[in-house]
Amino acid sequence: VDTMKAIKEALHAIDPTIIIYGEPWMGGSSVMDPSISAGKENIKNLEGIAAFNDEIRDGIKGSVFDKAHPGYVQGNNEGIQRILYGITGGIQHPQVSFENVWHTDPLRTVNYVSSHDNHTLYDKLILSNPQRRDIAKMQKQANAIILTSQGIPFLHAGVDFMRSKGGHEDSYNQPDSVNQLDWSLKKKNLEVFNYYKGLIELRKKHPAFRMTNAEEIKTHLTFLDTPSEHLIAFQINDFANGDRWEKIIVIHNNKQGFERFNLPEGDWNVVVDQKTAGVDVIRTVSGTIVIRENETLVLYQGERLHEKERSVIPYIIGGVIGLVAIGGMLGVAFLKKRARLTS
Repeated sequence: VDTMKAIKEALHAIDPTIIIYGEPWMGGSSVMDPSISAGKENIKNLEGIAAFNDEIRDGIKGSVFDKAHPGYVQGNNEGIQRILYGITGGIQHPQVSFENVWHTDPLRTVNYVSSHDNHTLYDKLILSNPQRRDIAKMQKQANAIILTSQGIPFLHAGVDFMRSKGGHEDSYNQPDSVNQLDWSLKKKNLEVFNYYKGLIELRKKHPAFRMTNAEEIKTHLTFLDTPSEHLIAFQINDFANGDRWEKIIVIHNNKQGFERFNLPEGDWNVVVDQKTAGVDVIRTVSGTIVIRENETLVLYQGERLHEKERSVIPYIIGGVIGLVAIGGMLGVAFLKKRARLTS
């Protein structure tokens, strides 16, 4: 802990925007006293230092220690509380029944499903998918969960075009033929790539997905009742973190088949569904909606202009009035000229 604090102070003296994060578990057979180690049990004491969240990782795709073990996107619901823990940014949320809260702050929580270690997401989904469900749908949903969660999102290079390492779990000693990025996969899986691109745009443009402290998350993020254990649904309220959208709903369905969900009152604009992700309205819905297999929906209701947009409105109105006035003067001049010509 003391070493990591010293590292943080030295780095931030150079550049306070540097992000410091790492793996929160001890390597090999360490004999360090747990009271001083910078592991899971002490992340709460490391302000300004973040740690990988293996809870949401294993909840979404299954255990990294058992290649055949499925997670939520493969239809296994046993790890849902671990996912809810990640969705709330690793904090103690009153609606989440997760006992080992160890991040305590969204700025300490790095949410992810795959990295350089263990199988790529694509390989894990292949190995743990005996029912042969659609891998592309699961590949999309896995990081749709990550990119709509509070905390810091982490994406493994190539996950956006379904990167494979040929089933190799630990490829540090493998050649380039295994570890290189195969860019032909981007063309082959362009729909998946564009979906990830849209999710990133959504997150960057909407700070409601990037709240910065536990109290803010507990105030604005509420989980909704669902008719099925296969659904995860939550709502972010009240223009959270200065967002332009008043209310946002996110719904995940992992069932092998569709589910129905009753929306809160009013019309809701859909910006993410199974095929498309982004900030543009796909359609507007109300009442009972259908969520398809491995579909994530993002919907919003209510919108306000940002300060910059509000500040130009007087100029726009003034310009319109000016044009109307000019048009009126030209019209009067035209009528006077016409009257002279006809007299």
